[in-house]
Amino acid sequence: MFKIKTAEVFYARHITHGISRYKAGNVLITKPVLDKMNDSFSGKPVVITHKDWEKQEPVGYVVKSFYLPQDGYFWVEFIVSNKQALEFIKNQNFRVSNGYLTTASGVGGKFHDIEYVEEVLDGEYVHLALTKEPKFDEAIIMNTEDFKKFKKDLEKIDNKFNEKEDKMGFNLFKKQKVENSEEILNTSFELGGKSYTVKDMIGMLSEKLNEGEKKYATCNGEFTAEELVGKYNDACATIKKNEEEKKAEEEKKKEAEKKAEEEKKQAEEEAKKKEEEEKKKQNEKLNSRMNVNEPKGEVKHIVFQATKDGRIQIIEE
Repeated sequence: MFKIKTAEVFYARHITHGISRYKAGNVLITKPVLDKMNDSFSGKPVVITHKDWEKQEPVGYVVKSFYLPQDGYFWVEFIVSNKQALEFIKNQNFRVSNGYLTTASGVGGKFHDIEYVEEVLDGEYVHLALTKEPKFDEAIIMNTEDFKKFKKDLEKIDNKFNEKEDKMGFNLFKKQKVENSEEILNTSFELGGKSYTVKDMIGMLSEKLNEGEKKYATCNGEFTAEELVGKYNDACATIKKNEEEKKAEEEKKKEAEKKAEEEKKQAEEEAKKKEEEEKKKQNEKLNSRMNVNEPKGEVKHIVFQATKDGRIQIIEE
């Protein structure tokens, strides 16, 4: 009787919107872009570290990627069947780091006073790596039971303090008084190896909610951060277009100058050639006269005289 090989299911945070730090510089990626990329993760291989991932034998596969509004992260559900990889995960030696290809990008700028060199406008996930050096420390891995408990803890907060009415899926506080609210606020739980109270989590959620709605005054009116980023990108695109047009005009001018120079050079060469041909004709005429057979005993004197225009005039006597 053969033994059936089974895989284990895990859950992990793998990305959130905002700025990510890479060796080449900071990169901005927004939630709408992550929403577009989300479905591309299903079926992609799970590997150990990013290095030479294409040559590795997958230790598992991604089932799906999904957004968890209670904590603001995109999570990944994946299966692992490789024994060594399972040991790494169970011993908490590894976290996760996604790998994706950028298929469309925008110019750099500033987001919440943090400079970035590029904005991802579209992309596609290609693999999920188990690694000791994740892109962010919050990329924790949970088994099915731990993830269920984690979601249940978040739902308790959501049920006590949020009404699922607004565009983001929740508001922070109910108007009516909650019984034992102080006790609930001071209830603590662990997340990613760190301890938080319900009050801490509410503060973080409140700050996250207000980020998108805060407006900044400018000479042209008040705008949210997202609107300002859009206007900045439009301005950069206009500047880039103007620079390209100026560059094209300068190249066109250089081509015209080069052509004029070549034509001038050609005209000078043709004039020089014509002058040389004229001199050659004069020399041939002179030589023909000097070689004329004269009658024996008769001496003929030939006098040469230079004219004002530089030619040689022959005077016979």
